Amino acid sequence: TVFVVHDRDLRRIARLPLVVSRTADRELRDADIGVVRGEEFAGERLATLDEFIDEAGDRIALSIELKYYGDEPRLAEQVVRAVENKGVVESCSIISLEYPGLEQVRELNPRIRVGYLVSVNLGDPTSLDVDFLSVSEALLTPDLRRRTDARGMALAVWTIDDREAIERALVAGVDEIVTNDPATAVDADREFHQLGHIELLVL
Repeated sequence: TVFVVHDRDLRRIARLPLVVSRTADRELRDADIGVVRGEEFAGERLATLDEFIDEAGDRIALSIELKYYGDEPRLAEQVVRAVENKGVVESCSIISLEYPGLEQVRELNPRIRVGYLVSVNLGDPTSLDVDFLSVSEALLTPDLRRRTDARGMALAVWTIDDREAIERALVAGVDEIVTNDPATAVDADREFHQLGHIELLVL
């Protein structure tokens, strides 16, 4: 079963020493991942990928990150099958820091949009066979924007939450913003696209 969880284990979110890939489904489902954040969140449970896709419905286009911790050889295959079975091939994207996982996705279903997460400046990520790059804010440069444009790649930046950083990303021409504050990002994007030519030049 594929669960939606960021970490390798549940220490941080549930104070439990359970390694996700080595724990029975029942134990993962029983883990209370809310109480650590406060009593008002007590009883929150991990969701499976299937449950997450169902909850998103046609309201949210999911970006699903493949996270590898050394013992998930079938992860890409399982995620692709879930995306296919739920009929969201055209509306979701799959991203990862691990390029071999994205290569597997490409091989299994070339129609799924894939993006490579870039956290360090090594080599030329625009040479990879992906639809977009998702880079940390520190790596967002005009040169990278030019290179992704030349390859027909989209460019995303992560994770930016304050309005000034979001505005800088918009000025830099990013296509997507990863944020913990979507309301601010949507508001900044709306205002940015209402600016006139002179105002854009000043920015």
